[in-house]
Amino acid sequence: MKKLLLSFALFASLLFSSIAMAAVYGPADAKFTVTPAAGWQESAMEGGVQLTNGKSALVIQVTGNGGLTLEAFGDAVISQAGLTDVKKNLDNDTLNIIGKKDGTELQMIISKGDEKHFATFTMAGPDKDAMSEMIGSIKDAE
Repeated sequence: MKKLLLSFALFASLLFSSIAMAAVYGPADAKFTVTPAAGWQESAMEGGVQLTNGKSALVIQVTGNGGLTLEAFGDAVISQAGLTDVKKNLDNDTLNIIGKKDGTELQMIISKGDEKHFATFTMAGPDKDAMSEMIGSIKDAE
């Protein structure tokens, strides 16, 4: 019986430690965590994370603003990504971009994270609700 209780205690401690150790992403001065939706896999990348479930993808990146305005940064992102059929909407500190890359529609939301950073959220695929939920789960890492 003691072995069973000891095994259960070890299992519980491993379970709780894995829950408590959320992955941290982003540049050194702007770290964040995100909670993936059920069935989504996360992969770290420079400045952020890519989350995918095989039919949709969400990329979250934090970058320095380089002294650019939000609109100038958005134009640079559009050019670098090679987007076509672009529609932009600037609303206060958020730029919403919809365009196509290789025939796939992408939505990019770029916002001022703080005075030094922009946060870019790139979404592709049909699972918009799950992607919105994950974006809403983002927290500053402590």
